[in-house]
Amino acid sequence: MRQYDAFCEVFGYTAKNKVVAEVITMGGLDFSVGEMAEEARVSKPKTYEIIARLEKKGIVKKTRVIGKTQLYKFNKENPISKVLYKSLMACLDMVADEFSEKKSPHTSNAGVGVAMAKGN
Repeated sequence: MRQYDAFCEVFGYTAKNKVVAEVITMGGLDFSVGEMAEEARVSKPKTYEIIARLEKKGIVKKTRVIGKTQLYKFNKENPISKVLYKSLMACLDMVADEFSEKKSPHTSNAGVGVAMAKGN
C-alpha cells in the first residue's frame, strides 16, 4: 500500500491529495519536487504546481538549495498542516483497524487451538 492510499481513500485520488499525503509522510525531511513527483506518482510539472500552492498556504516551506535543486519541508507549525497531519493519521488508524479486524478471526482461532492443546 502506498502512503497516500489511506488518505486518498477518504479524500479522493487526486494528484494534489497524493502529493499532500506524501509531503506529510516526509515529516521533517527535506525533499525535492522531483523526488516528490516520483513518490506520489504525479508528473513533475503538476507536482511543481501543487508544491507552489502548498507553499503559498504555508503547508510547505523552502529549506535549502543543493546545486540547482530547491528543497522543501512540511511545515508542521502551520495550522492547516496540523489539521492535514491529524487527518492522515486518522486515515491510517482506520486502515490499521480494518487490517486488525480482518486478522482477528485467525488470531482468535489460534488462541482456541492453543487452549485446546493445553486441555482447557
